[in-house]
Amino acid sequence: LFANYPVVNVTHKNAQAYCASIGGRLPTEAEWEFAARGPAGNLYPWGNETPGCDRANSYNNANGTSCVGDTTPVGAYPLGATPLGVMDMAGNVWEWVADYYAPDSYTQSAEVNPTGPASGTEFVVRGGGWSGSWLKLRTSARAYDLSFYSGSDLGFRCVLPYESPYPVE
Repeated sequence: LFANYPVVNVTHKNAQAYCASIGGRLPTEAEWEFAARGPAGNLYPWGNETPGCDRANSYNNANGTSCVGDTTPVGAYPLGATPLGVMDMAGNVWEWVADYYAPDSYTQSAEVNPTGPASGTEFVVRGGGWSGSWLKLRTSARAYDLSFYSGSDLGFRCVLPYESPYPVE
């Protein structure tokens, strides 16, 4: 019944362990944001248009109700896809990333392939969940949770190794 739904109620450690078990890892915060923004630097994964319940499963700021009130199947919002076709980068569930949280990490990190702090007590979550405001759907929106936290609107995605079918010269 829920095979095509995001995994929720998972801690940061459990998300890391699952990704490792399939040969992957959690994305860094920078990787996550680039996948959501795309090369054009979009405000939202789908572009710069205002959010709506046709683009993401979230809290509907226009009428003060939830779009759905729970998670939805992965890929249920094709209008919310990034230009590269990545689904569900906004809404449905917040997503754990690999980086520790620091409020000033963007001012303290490298411009190219930045990494988060080497240690901390909280980890970054990105994307905004089904119960969150449209403001949290922005590709720049970030939040954090303690590593042992889990919730009905908190999940993850894994980064898998990619081998190009084209020879490198």
